[in-house]
Amino acid sequence: MAFLDAQARAVLFEPPDTHEETLARYALTPEDVAFARRRRRSHNRLGFAVQLALVRDLGRPLRPGETIPAAVLDTVADQIGIDPVVFELYARRDETRREHLAEIVAQLDLRTMRERDYRLCIRAAATGAVATERVNRSYSP
Repeated sequence: MAFLDAQARAVLFEPPDTHEETLARYALTPEDVAFARRRRRSHNRLGFAVQLALVRDLGRPLRPGETIPAAVLDTVADQIGIDPVVFELYARRDETRREHLAEIVAQLDLRTMRERDYRLCIRAAATGAVATERVNRSYSP
C-alpha cells in the first residue's frame, strides 16, 4: 500500500521541472556560489552547485546517471555564470560526485540517519497522523 501517489512522491523527492518552481526552490546564497566556484573546471562547478541545491532542497544527492530537469540546470548555471551544456561532463567519474557530496555534507554539517533518528521520525509521523485523523473525524462539511 502506497501512502503517497506518484505526484506527491515526485514533489517530495524529485527536482522541479518548471522554471518558476526552480527559481523559488534553488536560489543559491552568495556563500553557495563561492563554495561552488572553488572547483577548477566549469562542469565540476556546475555539478557541485546542482548537488548542493539537491541536498538543500530534497535532502539527497545527485544519483548516478540521473537526468536533471533543464529548469534546474538553467537556474543553477545562471547563478554561477556557466553554460548548462557542460553539465553532461559532470560525474563521469563517480568518485568526483562522491567527493563533492562529502564536501557538501561536511560544509552543511549533515550526517546520515541513525537508528534512533528513524524511531523519532516514525513517532513524529504517527503523532501527526493521529492528529490529522482526529481533525478529519471532527470536521463535518
